[in-house]
Amino acid sequence: FTDLEMARRLATFRDFALHGPCASVAGSATQSTTVRYLYDQLFIKEQGVSVPTPWHQDGGYWRVQGDDLCSVFVPLDHVKEEDCLAFLPGTHTWPLHNPAHFADGTPYTGTSLPELTESELTRALANKKQFALSPGDVLVFSSKIVHGGTGNWGRALSTSWAGDDVTFWP
Repeated sequence: FTDLEMARRLATFRDFALHGPCASVAGSATQSTTVRYLYDQLFIKEQGVSVPTPWHQDGGYWRVQGDDLCSVFVPLDHVKEEDCLAFLPGTHTWPLHNPAHFADGTPYTGTSLPELTESELTRALANKKQFALSPGDVLVFSSKIVHGGTGNWGRALSTSWAGDDVTFWP
């Protein structure tokens, strides 16, 4: 289950997004003097769910570009290392790849972004990283890092942030 842009509808999420610690965390991580809130997304992926999270880069889904883009992922439940969202170190240096629809895996059309190849993914998977997490921990990651996997991490809130060099992407 996922829901997004809850801060537009629910005061509690709006207060957390606009007045909570995530903006400061994102600013520090991107070394930006200002950060702008992009959106939030709630994920619920409970034990027993057999649908993997597709390998992807968040930045390909967003209509902005720049290097100072990040997500702040806050677990609301304890997460065992093997159940955590998996990250592929070094892929944050790759160009953005064409995103795919999560529902059926079909690629987006008209993005002008290259496809992520199986050979690229296979090489990067050798170094995948996952983390044991507790409620209130945070994972901060670049919009360019490839992540996904089979883990079922429970409930988590992710907020996305734009730093100094980010502009709209026509």
